[in-house]
Amino acid sequence: MRLSSFTVGLLVLAAGHVQGQGTPPPASTQPGTSTSCNKWHVVKSGDNCGTLESLYKITHAQFLTWNPAVSNDCITNFWPDYAYCVGISSTVPTTTAKPTTPTTTAQITSPPGPTFTGTPANCNNWYTIQKGDDCGVVEKKFGITHDQFIAWNPAVSKDCVTNFWPDYSYCVGVDPSKPSTATSKPSTTTTTNPSTTTKPSVTVPTTTTPYSILHPVTNETISRPPMPTEEWPPTKTQEGQPAYCNNWHLVSPGETCEDITRRYSTWMGLEDFFAWNPSLGTDCSGLYTNYFVCVGIQPQQSLTLVRPAPNGTAVLPPYFSWTPEPLPTVDTSFVPTPIQGPLPTDCAAWYLAKPGDRCDNVIAANPPISREQFFAWNSYLNNNCDGLWADTYYCVWAGSNKPPVPTATAAPSPVESGTDPERVLLLRGRAGHADDADAAYPVDDGGAGPAYAERDCECLRAVLARVECGYV
Repeated sequence: MRLSSFTVGLLVLAAGHVQGQGTPPPASTQPGTSTSCNKWHVVKSGDNCGTLESLYKITHAQFLTWNPAVSNDCITNFWPDYAYCVGISSTVPTTTAKPTTPTTTAQITSPPGPTFTGTPANCNNWYTIQKGDDCGVVEKKFGITHDQFIAWNPAVSKDCVTNFWPDYSYCVGVDPSKPSTATSKPSTTTTTNPSTTTKPSVTVPTTTTPYSILHPVTNETISRPPMPTEEWPPTKTQEGQPAYCNNWHLVSPGETCEDITRRYSTWMGLEDFFAWNPSLGTDCSGLYTNYFVCVGIQPQQSLTLVRPAPNGTAVLPPYFSWTPEPLPTVDTSFVPTPIQGPLPTDCAAWYLAKPGDRCDNVIAANPPISREQFFAWNSYLNNNCDGLWADTYYCVWAGSNKPPVPTATAAPSPVESGTDPERVLLLRGRAGHADDADAAYPVDDGGAGPAYAERDCECLRAVLARVECGYV
């Protein structure tokens, strides 16, 4: 069947109208995907950028322009079961469709916010980017082409990701009657292509400019944006932060979610960071420079200590009273008797002589005193050691001070194997003369060898108190 030329014209008009509209995606998409996309591909396991570009006969630059959330190496934000744009609607011929009428917007001749370098000097209309804007939104709003927007804002990448920042002002119109020399170093020239479409050819500057966190791979020198001077707590935050956030971090160029988490790892883990900043996404693709992210919250739980109820009556152990044994009382009225002769009035210690005692025995039993002292306190002996009477008291210390504690002046001799330790203790406790004990106190033990008088603990205490024990 042949169609009339009128019918064919209607079909062409209809086809051009449908092609100019964006087709809804068949699955979830990444942020920033082209709004004029009319061809989609849902990624399956094993797909990569090269597979899609070869399948749909498109270039890698086109794919990244239509899907700016995907990284240049096709690793970040290239997810299975997500739809990606692989074709956009072509421009509708002017003979078959009405030109798009831009949204009426008041002209702003001076930039109300910070700008990037490279904007033309004859720019006479500015727009400040809001959250959710992309290049397509701005271009549609002001009725300009994507090439015009990039030409007037050369610091912005063609995929509208690098240096496209909220709260920054961008040129959306120029005055052709004025020179178009750029406001910074890059030069702008105008060339005309064969299709009669005029495009400005722009040399993009390589000056120091910030960049988006979505594409950290760049050949630009990165610098930190100026610190906001707003009041605290900050208001330039991303959506979803908890109302009880009490600590924030200003994102710097080049920082990642892992970098920020490590900086505050004392109290925050990566899961906490994503929970307090849900707009970042689990892949950190929503992290934007010069914005504040939440890195600390007020505690949401209180600790309650519950004291357990008593489960019975506590039973204390029985009380034991202890009464120490009384110490022996000192008889201050003691008068030694009998005595051989007059004793010093300040005599403080006495010795009761035994049968056979001589001066040397008494002095050896009381090592703190010397031979001269003994004869001075017992002057009636006239330096005669042979005249001691048995069962008679002799002075062995005089004066107000107590006798000093005896100390050994020589190392003790080795102890024979098999010697009773108590016997050794007794001998060494007596006057500290273990070496000559055999000669001083020998007794006949029936041929078994030298033996020594041994006493119990009371005898040892008597020795230390400078009182002679006596022998049996």
